[in-house]
Amino acid sequence: MFHHAGGSSLSFLKLAKSLSATYEVWLAELPGRGVRHHEAAPSSLRDFARAASREIPGDLPLSFYGHSMGAGLAYEAALALEEEGRALKRLVVSCCRPPAAGHGPALLRERPYEEWTDEELLRAMASYGPIPAALREPAGREYFLPLFRLDLTLIREYQSAALTLKSPILAVAGRGDAEVRPAVMQGWREYTEGSFQLLTEEGGHFCVLEKPAFLAGLFERLAAASVVA
Repeated sequence: MFHHAGGSSLSFLKLAKSLSATYEVWLAELPGRGVRHHEAAPSSLRDFARAASREIPGDLPLSFYGHSMGAGLAYEAALALEEEGRALKRLVVSCCRPPAAGHGPALLRERPYEEWTDEELLRAMASYGPIPAALREPAGREYFLPLFRLDLTLIREYQSAALTLKSPILAVAGRGDAEVRPAVMQGWREYTEGSFQLLTEEGGHFCVLEKPAFLAGLFERLAAASVVA
């Protein structure tokens, strides 16, 4: 599982704990935060995704899941895996534009990130949904805003190879997501040679993280379907 911009592996903790023993959950963590807070930030999203793919054991049936920025990371890790001749059972992406469609809020494209004020960063966050409670306090802003600023920079510099995967893709969209509408998520269909399915859920950009039971149920159904197959 690959987390969103400004997030960490803790973003998926509730989901990971709610899954049955059918899954062994591996939570990716970008350097510079969480348990990797003492490490230098990655040079690029693609470099991190490729490094992450090399850490995953080769004898396991794998499914990758990524939310928002994490969906791009999951896609790049899946590409790296296939280049090594390893099979991915499924790529699951939520609330993220297709790789070559451009990413990040409008603010990202207006001027260099060095010029953004904290208030502008908060407005950029608010375009995706309610501001997290932690960011209403000075200590929370001091910790999280630099991470968000860094991640937006990585997103701005991300250039996708826009290659097609062999593995099937399941896309999940929030019906009320103003930044990444369900119709935009349909574009992921062009990135797989296998099957494609789009599911929609009530809510905005973070609907899936706000409803871990929805995602947990989805993954359990996918596991059951795999067993039957």
